[in-house]
Amino acid sequence: MRKVREMATELFKAGRYEEALRLRQADLATDPDDPRLNSDAGWALKKMGAPPQVIFPYWKKAVDGKPDNPIYHDNVGFVLHELGEHERATDHYRTAVELQPKNALLRAKLAISYMNQGCLMESFGQWFKAAELAPNNKMIRDNLERNIELLEAPSIQELS
Repeated sequence: MRKVREMATELFKAGRYEEALRLRQADLATDPDDPRLNSDAGWALKKMGAPPQVIFPYWKKAVDGKPDNPIYHDNVGFVLHELGEHERATDHYRTAVELQPKNALLRAKLAISYMNQGCLMESFGQWFKAAELAPNNKMIRDNLERNIELLEAPSIQELS
């Protein structure tokens, strides 16, 4: 079994996602709740261009099996975002940040999720913390500035 798992990993690294997925699915037939196998199957499907509703069950099973893994929460947040379920995505991004508070990119994803819901103050807080953690990251700095501009812009109600 270990050799098969190593082979699937090598196939994935080589960009042979369909073959890697077949091996992961064979492993999942004997161990359907294994978080890593489910995560890997989800990634293979994502790389193959599968729609988010096909990927979601795998990544959800991974996070259910190992809820203390911030990367699994990040993955579920991503696919929920693609499905338009922004509040649920935010919950998973928030959990990922709680599990790994010094990860600037997880904070950036949480900030984006807040922005998608119009929660600009919460978004600002996450961009600010992300900028403290990664001061040389241009994407984070640019988005922090954009968030500040949005906060400073007059509201529609003020204009009428």
